[in-house]
Amino acid sequence: MRAAFLTGLVLLICLPSLAGDSPKLPPKAEAARQKYEATCAKAKASYEKALADAAKPYRQSLEAAMKEATKAGDLDGALAIKSVIAKLDRPIAEPPDDAVRVGKSAYKLYEDRVTWDEAKAKCEDAGGHLVVINSPEENAAVKKMLLGHIVWLGGRRMDAKWSWVNGAPWSYEGWMTASERNTPGHEFLAWNPRDNGWTAAISDEHFAFICEWD
Repeated sequence: MRAAFLTGLVLLICLPSLAGDSPKLPPKAEAARQKYEATCAKAKASYEKALADAAKPYRQSLEAAMKEATKAGDLDGALAIKSVIAKLDRPIAEPPDDAVRVGKSAYKLYEDRVTWDEAKAKCEDAGGHLVVINSPEENAAVKKMLLGHIVWLGGRRMDAKWSWVNGAPWSYEGWMTASERNTPGHEFLAWNPRDNGWTAAISDEHFAFICEWD
């Protein structure tokens, strides 16, 4: 999360000069603009090298921890670590310009009706992940984005346990009824605004979805 924030900070600083709409400038101002953009490019390159240098030993330590968890029979722990490795290997991507920013994350509703697996893939292709809800405050923020759609969330039940796609702890729940979490055959998490809460759905349902960028 800190890495993404720092990348965003560098890009935000450079953004005004990269918009392509700057007016014709007098020679002195144009020279200053070019120096400014060169400094931004250098800062970004320096940051990306530092991040790559730090990522290598981090990845190695994660792989060792995943092997230890697997050997000890902690499959949930191993899967969570694997998710972190996948996120580390994925290039950092900026959220779309029309994404809604809440705290350190950004969110975007996609109104295409797709399966849960398709929604997950689309979010990851965009450099994010299906939305993960960790608190009542985040739950309330996401609720405002639904626009009346049933939407896929980033939760899935495997071996009778619910988990988030990004490996975050399953520490908050917003089920519309307590029985929803245990509905047989319904293994994928969605939000149904008509019933004002989370619901479990089957794999071939087609819903809108929300992507999140940390």
